[in-house]
Amino acid sequence: MRVVIANPGADKRVVAHGDIKRIFGNDVKFYISKYPGHSTVLARQAIKEGAKEIIAMGGDGTFNEVLNGFFENDRLINPEASLGLFLSGSSGDTVKTIKMPERIDVIRTEFADFEGRRSIRYCA
Repeated sequence: MRVVIANPGADKRVVAHGDIKRIFGNDVKFYISKYPGHSTVLARQAIKEGAKEIIAMGGDGTFNEVLNGFFENDRLINPEASLGLFLSGSSGDTVKTIKMPERIDVIRTEFADFEGRRSIRYCA
């Protein structure tokens, strides 16, 4: 199953659902992120439900949130699932920085958040 997770805040020209099916095919499920962190929740849920390909449609923040949805309790939920990026944000620093090779490395970072709690994030 293929899933597209779109962030309308990254680009005001959010592609219509019909366009999504035309671009990605009929077997696509389309979700719209509604609040900060929601793309992580949607990606994690989709992977647990068997999605093999998750496409982040947005900018750098959307890509980062969807990437973090691939992990739970500091482990990959499904190592066979893949992540794609349909860039529609304003700057595209991720693409410019890593030049989007076929396979990318993921960095795990551990830190204390603003309230002093231990937090883990994944970055590409």
